[in-house]
Amino acid sequence: MDSTFFSVVPNNSLGKSAIRMLRSNDVHCAPVILSTPEETPTHRLGTYYLETGYGIRPSKVTYDRKHTIHGDGNITDDAESIRNLMNMNYDIKR
Repeated sequence: MDSTFFSVVPNNSLGKSAIRMLRSNDVHCAPVILSTPEETPTHRLGTYYLETGYGIRPSKVTYDRKHTIHGDGNITDDAESIRNLMNMNYDIKR
């Protein structure tokens, strides 16, 4: 099954590493936007933290996106960028 990743990541070693990991798992990443320091001054990538449950205590996921493009970005700009990406023609092999 083919998959495509649509997102905005910082244009730094962490963002590029995330894209490399996705591509190594055959995820199409051409629509990913690499943000500049002007667009995301903190240059942060949202992070998930998983606390594994034990016994009757359930697992807990915490998502930290403060000062990321999705936490501080202009949602109108994000929505417009995603809309433009969705309208692009991708060759999907079945």
